[in-house]
Amino acid sequence: MNNKKIICIIMILICVIFFWIYIISSPLEDDEGIRFEAQNKVVYIQELYNQGKINEIYNNTTNDFKKIITENDFIDFMKRKKEVLGNLNELKLTYSNVINHNVVILTYRSTYDNYSLIEDYKFIRKNNKEPLYLGTYFIDDGGKRGEVIKLNPGKVNIKN
Repeated sequence: MNNKKIICIIMILICVIFFWIYIISSPLEDDEGIRFEAQNKVVYIQELYNQGKINEIYNNTTNDFKKIITENDFIDFMKRKKEVLGNLNELKLTYSNVINHNVVILTYRSTYDNYSLIEDYKFIRKNNKEPLYLGTYFIDDGGKRGEVIKLNPGKVNIKN
């Protein structure tokens, strides 16, 4: 009788362990799709940036983003960014987080012609049937989240 009880307890423990593994891993697997979508959005945004299509970036932002900054101010900001940083050459994902399956925060080490620094992107969707839109964008030019590295110290940009 003792052997049957032990076998029964072991079987119950195995079932409980598999159940907990399923519960814990399910949300992570569900988040992979939205995380991948957000990473592709960053690549697309940076391609548009390198091509100078800033208005297309602005058109793919949330309404709240558009309330904070006008299209003209955003275009001016991005043009100034390009003057200082240059074109993007490399992106390296350093952090990602998915919140409630509808918000994705991505942090990259971005290497441009003139500088390497940290950038944060926050993508938002209202529900899982909508695409992600850029909600916030942050350039850490002050070095609070990572070192700002000047890549061309001898290069001087002189404008007449």
